[in-house]
Amino acid sequence: MAVIVTMALALVPPAGATTATLSKRVTMSDGVSLQATVTGEAPLIPRPLIVEFSPYGSGTGTTYDGPAYNYVLVQIRGTGDSDGRFDALGARTQRDVATTLRWACRQTWSNRRIGLNGFSASAITVYNSLHRRLPCVRTAALRSGTFELYRDLLWPGGVSNALPGLGVLGLIGAPAAAAAPGHLERNPVSNLDSAVGLTDTGLSAGLEHPTLDAFWRERGFRCDVNHLPILMLDSFFDV
Repeated sequence: MAVIVTMALALVPPAGATTATLSKRVTMSDGVSLQATVTGEAPLIPRPLIVEFSPYGSGTGTTYDGPAYNYVLVQIRGTGDSDGRFDALGARTQRDVATTLRWACRQTWSNRRIGLNGFSASAITVYNSLHRRLPCVRTAALRSGTFELYRDLLWPGGVSNALPGLGVLGLIGAPAAAAAPGHLERNPVSNLDSAVGLTDTGLSAGLEHPTLDAFWRERGFRCDVNHLPILMLDSFFDV
């Protein structure tokens, strides 16, 4: 978290630039709404979008590449200000990624060209979703991520490595807990969904699936995407 905060402070727009910010709620096919924050140089005219999917709450975008782009930070379901049940980056989150990109592409502040940004968990979200059709996506830059969480973090060599996993769940759960008052006003059930989702994730990933089974195959890289240029900046093995 310290690394993420330091990066965020280093990536704020330069002084003197007037930044416009939009707070949006995007409804998924099952009725769950996700929180999306759009920022860019004012006014928010159509520009290429840099989109990041984060479980770490508001204000956790990890790149700023100048005023030529608009930036979209999406808080994935069951985390931060988003509703729904956290599903350990499984099929439901993967569908959310495609749905949200389709929504973002059609907005007035989009020129229908999207680049995906990811760092750690937000990179993993993209890796897990690359088998789906991702509307308007032209490229991705993914840092410090993994395309197979089972081998790289939680069960390396088939040996339990649960402590780092619990630490990550804590980093995800803290912003969700901080957003609890807002959930109570908008959707009280969402607080329960978030707690249940994080608990289920901990049990499933850390205890119930010690082999590379269908649960893990659903939560990993699944296809050839050589048509999409991807810049991979280090990996879990390097870290």
